[in-house]
Amino acid sequence: MYSLVANHFYLLTSNLKNCLMKKPFIDYYNKYNIIPTSQNVKNVKSFLYQRNHLYSNLGIPLSFFSNKNIIEFGPGGGWNAQATSFFRPRSYTFVDGSEKSIYELRKKIKNKKINAKVIKLIKRNIFNFKTKKKYDIAIVEGTIPNQKYPNKMLKIISKCVKNGGVLITTTHSPFSLLSEVCRRLLRIKIYNSNISFENRLKTSCKIFKSHLATLKTTTRPVKDWVSDVILHDHSFENKYDFDTLDTLKCLEKNFYFYNSHPKFLIDDTWHKHIKNQNHTNKIYKKQHILNSLFLIDYRLEFKNFRLKKNTLKKIKNMEKLSRKLIIIHNKIIKDNNYKQISEFLKNLEKLNNLLPNEFKQTKKSIKNYIVDLPKYIKNNKGKLFIDFKVWWGRGMQYSSYVKKLKI
Repeated sequence: MYSLVANHFYLLTSNLKNCLMKKPFIDYYNKYNIIPTSQNVKNVKSFLYQRNHLYSNLGIPLSFFSNKNIIEFGPGGGWNAQATSFFRPRSYTFVDGSEKSIYELRKKIKNKKINAKVIKLIKRNIFNFKTKKKYDIAIVEGTIPNQKYPNKMLKIISKCVKNGGVLITTTHSPFSLLSEVCRRLLRIKIYNSNISFENRLKTSCKIFKSHLATLKTTTRPVKDWVSDVILHDHSFENKYDFDTLDTLKCLEKNFYFYNSHPKFLIDDTWHKHIKNQNHTNKIYKKQHILNSLFLIDYRLEFKNFRLKKNTLKKIKNMEKLSRKLIIIHNKIIKDNNYKQISEFLKNLEKLNNLLPNEFKQTKKSIKNYIVDLPKYIKNNKGKLFIDFKVWWGRGMQYSSYVKKLKI
């Protein structure tokens, strides 16, 4: 099924050197000639089952891609495209400004790993992308959050979608990022102890290999995760968190919320009561805060529990604290020292004290981090972060949006 019949193949290039704005991801990837987003596709069946489950939860099983016009922004090396092209779309267009990404995509096309009637590669920064063509499906994974202008980028992409078409994107919430924000603070010692990127990568892999092992399943190599999350020099003017509510606010004029994974929306409205295309947008906005806290720890069941008095207020306060922790984290990383670590730990403890009893596992992990981080900074040789290393948030959320019909 991985055969490729390409009627046309284009490689369009543009001069990125003239772009004065710092380009998140692209500059970093090009500097070290890496694409730290590879996927484990040795077991093709398992990979396809996983991606089909994901897209089915977004309301778009892989079979839906058959004979459709697809455009994907920031596809990396095209690993995920092996699944989305499985049922042979009519056309598949890739837009990426990374040299290594274009190289990997060309290799997969040559080896018939990407399956479409027509394939286009466009080497271009998304902010410089323009087209009159409208697509059935637009995909942008792992790219919008951490941009300097995420709303602007998302709107550029949304213009490519035809009426009734679907836009698939990913988000990061303040809660879902928290465990990774804590891990990133370990990098100050790593940076100051190692000069070269290679040595920093090697040291980081030794530290975080045991953390990633607690997930009991990995979709990309440890070095890729470390390169992308720990060593990536994100611009601190960028919006590190950009959640589904931010995405909806950006798109709601022309799109309505369709689905997400994890699930956020419960809609039991009788369809004959629907009067306009803003129905799910309104419901989602009301339900978002009730479920957002569960993104803080993947070990907890994603469920609605009976909210006690003031719980909603507590969640909002915890969200504010999470955003504050991200800002302090940015300052620590930018300064490359631990001068503000006490402030970070103090606010983290405040958040921990606000967590409901249902989050006992999370509270235990955070407490361990608060105790062990100062020991790590002081070069304590004992076993550290035993309870912390098993804590992972639901780092990336997927959501889909349908472009409103013009009737």
